[in-house]
Amino acid sequence: MKRLLLIITLLVSMMQSITYSQPKKEATKKGSVLISGSAAFSSQGGELYEFDTERLYTLSLSPSLFYFVAPGFGVGIDFTFNRLAQSEESLVTTGIGPQAGFFFESSGGVIPFLGGGVSHLSIGTDDDRDWGVGFNLGAGAFIRKGHLAAGIEVNYVYERFKPEGFANAVTGNTIFIGLGLAGFVYK
Repeated sequence: MKRLLLIITLLVSMMQSITYSQPKKEATKKGSVLISGSAAFSSQGGELYEFDTERLYTLSLSPSLFYFVAPGFGVGIDFTFNRLAQSEESLVTTGIGPQAGFFFESSGGVIPFLGGGVSHLSIGTDDDRDWGVGFNLGAGAFIRKGHLAAGIEVNYVYERFKPEGFANAVTGNTIFIGLGLAGFVYK
């Protein structure tokens, strides 16, 4: 947790110095839209991950949509899809929820941001699903050229599920570091 606070403090400090340059706020002006997403795939093998010599496969998709209600401030919706599969077994997590973020656009084409959201989550197999909630906080930057951008983000996610038949909720947290693509729609 101390590392996360240190990372967020450093990112905020960097964002402040970037935003003091000459502003040309086209992409994050009121009425603009940000469509972004990331995707990841992994295939893990070896004695550590294999069961009956079957590899462990992971697919993650995270699209999101922001609408800028004020210059540099957007609200939107976030989607999550994660699938773990091994042999004939699979576990799928899906989520959807609102999000909000502050964007610090400068004339240099770099748009640092801070954001967070809440998600309604579903986890399980085709036969057995449990419901929960997730909270996330993130920081990163988009490197923009015209309407398109590449992004990097550090995200902290806390998830809480109450499986049927369990006396207590099951919780967990994850720190993500990811790359993605984005499109800004503005006039």
